[in-house]
Amino acid sequence: MGYTPQCRTLFLIESFDLYEVLDRLVTHIREVLGMEVSPPENLRVVVEPRRSFTRGSYDPIRRILTLYDNDWCRKTFIHELFHAISAFSQIPELQKVAKLEKDFIEGLTEFFTGYVLFMKYRKCYNTCVESRYPVCAMSYEKDVKLFGATAQLLIPISDFAGIYVYNPNVNWFEQYRRFLDSYNMEDF
Repeated sequence: MGYTPQCRTLFLIESFDLYEVLDRLVTHIREVLGMEVSPPENLRVVVEPRRSFTRGSYDPIRRILTLYDNDWCRKTFIHELFHAISAFSQIPELQKVAKLEKDFIEGLTEFFTGYVLFMKYRKCYNTCVESRYPVCAMSYEKDVKLFGATAQLLIPISDFAGIYVYNPNVNWFEQYRRFLDSYNMEDF
């Protein structure tokens, strides 16, 4: 299993109140992305016994962010929180897209997770990228690299965030069409 990184140990100590941590992470996501972030109303955070190989999950129907056993860290919490604030979780028509394009959505989610870790929790980011501790390792690595290269060379992170993060005051379909038109892209 490897060593337990200090950032994970400290995070688990400060995670006594999961809703306090949730509020802090939402604030950090807002700061890093420079945009309003709206988690679903009545979002619940629970820790349950492990049922699979996943470290966490988000159920958009029940609005439950689940962390499993002792197999999660700050990275897992942020990743699942991104699912909760995603348009692909909050807009029913896009939930189907998220299932069909799972790797695309997971890669983008993991990219944003890494970006927040890089900007706010550098030691956790380094641990995640080094993959020396499996619980905190980066997932969907190829997709993350693709989004990282694209964001560095072609499409600003803020534009990706504009189609990923749910905003109740914006028509997502119009926003998406503008995104595609801006970059001369066809709908995937």
